[in-house]
Amino acid sequence: MAEYKKTPKIPTYNMHDLYNSIHSDIPTPKIEKQHQLNPEKKNILSEPEIIFNYYSQLSAFWQEGDFLNLTNMFHEFDIINYDPSFKQFEIACLAIQTFQTSDNPLMLIDLLKFLKKLLLSDIQYIRDLMEVGFLEPLYSVHKDIGSLDCIIETLRCATIISKTDIELRNFVFSIFQTSFTNLELFNKTEVRNEVLELILSYLDYEICPEMFTKIASYIFSLSTKPNKHLYEKLSLSLSLLSLYPPFPDFFQSLEQTNLFEYLLADERRDVLICSAFACSNVCEKIPIRNLYLQASLVKLLCYEDDKVIFYACDALTLMIFQTNAMIFPELRNTMIDKLLEIYKDLPFQTKNGVFHAISSFYMTFQDLIPDAIENHNLLDILFDMLDMENINSIEALVILDAIFHNNVFLGTMSVFDIFMDSGEMENVHHLLNLDIVGSDYVKWFLTLYDSVIEE
Repeated sequence: MAEYKKTPKIPTYNMHDLYNSIHSDIPTPKIEKQHQLNPEKKNILSEPEIIFNYYSQLSAFWQEGDFLNLTNMFHEFDIINYDPSFKQFEIACLAIQTFQTSDNPLMLIDLLKFLKKLLLSDIQYIRDLMEVGFLEPLYSVHKDIGSLDCIIETLRCATIISKTDIELRNFVFSIFQTSFTNLELFNKTEVRNEVLELILSYLDYEICPEMFTKIASYIFSLSTKPNKHLYEKLSLSLSLLSLYPPFPDFFQSLEQTNLFEYLLADERRDVLICSAFACSNVCEKIPIRNLYLQASLVKLLCYEDDKVIFYACDALTLMIFQTNAMIFPELRNTMIDKLLEIYKDLPFQTKNGVFHAISSFYMTFQDLIPDAIENHNLLDILFDMLDMENINSIEALVILDAIFHNNVFLGTMSVFDIFMDSGEMENVHHLLNLDIVGSDYVKWFLTLYDSVIEE
């Protein structure tokens, strides 16, 4: 029977804190969606001379009050380049004048769509419009004209401007922030969708506590009657909000509405990824002890997508650590059986996440280790983790130490003897030559177990 030396106390080393530091490097999910020019337009204006003539004619129709020809020009042509004649013919001032004097929704909608295309085509159009005070008249149309389409188009223009830079974002927020409350009167999916798009433009940059409060309040109002058509933008907004310190408290208020359970039951990949990411950021700070929410996260392991599994494992790993073993017993077997089933055929990054979840599970539920060794090939999994040559290897050593300490057997042979006979100690030595987190633990493990005295 092999024996091993007793050594000084294990170095100060907290796997939960360590994994929190790793979790901070988990990439924030992104859903790339941008406004695009209408591809069906055939009359594209790009040459300076043609654009000059266009703005000249546009200005003439405007000043003559010939709104029929004016709107026809809005509809029939797309401009894809900036031209100084826009400023020379004071198109921005004419647009603002129309905002201030017209109460014709159809005219205003056509004008807003025209301006939206310019805003998308070149940032200089945004600068020219802002130079003459565009946002306040835009908001007056948004607030005072009782047209749903006007509201939608003003929000779209505001969103494009907000995405330009942080100063314009702050300015848009200062003007449009009351839209979060006013628009609750318009219980339309189209409007709420555009408000969420505006919120996402705010979240392109770091937000202040006031912005967080306003955004959170609006999202909470949506969560009381979840709408599947909003889930994609709603989940992305929540994933970005989850990066801020007040989010765990907000999350606890959302638990009353079951919003995350609805999101995690959705079938769309982006919704699941963003929702799992938000949950993992919560689990980093507070425990999740809601049975249905825990079950929703476990169910993501059945989703046949590497990224979904990766973000689900990150959330489950932190949930296991943070809940102090308060994983509902009826979920434990389902969780670990699925983790042990899926790990083999996954790409490296996703396998890395699955190993984190497996190791956190067995570090927490050490009484289940003997059965896992006997019936679930846990020892082979630990050897695979050693081969990862990263934090998974350190986690494997922590579990092996627990196994050795408890003198676990596989059949008639101790796991310690099996490990020593396997040659895996050479892999542990190799870890010393690598720059990985937790290298002090490798030294400690070797000091404790490397010198073996045979009877």
